[in-house]
Amino acid sequence: MLGGDFNLGDIEWDSETVDPKSTHKSACDKLIHLLRDHQLSQLLREHTRENRLLDLFCTNKPSLVKSMSTIPGISDHDAIIADSDIKPAYVKKKPRSIFIFSKANWAKMREDTTKFATEFLRTYRNTTVEENWASLKLFITQIMATHIPTKTTSKRQNLPWLSGELKRQTCKKHRMYKKCKAYNDPDAIVTFKKFKKETAKARKKARVEVCQQVRVPGV
Repeated sequence: MLGGDFNLGDIEWDSETVDPKSTHKSACDKLIHLLRDHQLSQLLREHTRENRLLDLFCTNKPSLVKSMSTIPGISDHDAIIADSDIKPAYVKKKPRSIFIFSKANWAKMREDTTKFATEFLRTYRNTTVEENWASLKLFITQIMATHIPTKTTSKRQNLPWLSGELKRQTCKKHRMYKKCKAYNDPDAIVTFKKFKKETAKARKKARVEVCQQVRVPGV
């Protein structure tokens, strides 16, 4: 976060343009480009002195700022009051059911679809569009629920580089730590520290490999 009196009140922050009549156009342009280059957003829109916006509040995490206002200051400038979160609040995904299409009974689905299509084409002229759509939608929902297996997604935020082997090593490390704490065996402590170092090295290596795979070339 970056804030204070920048004394450049000729900038229209909604469009990030400078008043053509400004006597400080060069400085205003430099400030706009400086904020853009460092991915900073200027959030304050209220005037802070004599109907001019001189005091600014810039941040590279605008989503963390919940509210912002100004209050009379101790000088001729109004003071900025910003209410923001210290760290981002993550929204945990709720478990949901997803279809496993690779295990679907396609033969049975084709058979049921043929029967439905024959009956549907025979009667669709005698019903309304809404009724036809409701019938079709109900059939698709039922046939998918009947012939396509489902599974429930995990609500945990799994790390892509944390493989099953690394998870087992982490569990083993925790067991070794409990053993060292319970018996205070010098040899066990040395073995635990060595294994802990090896586990941390393996986790770091796996994380770097995954990050290199998803990294965009040239960025």
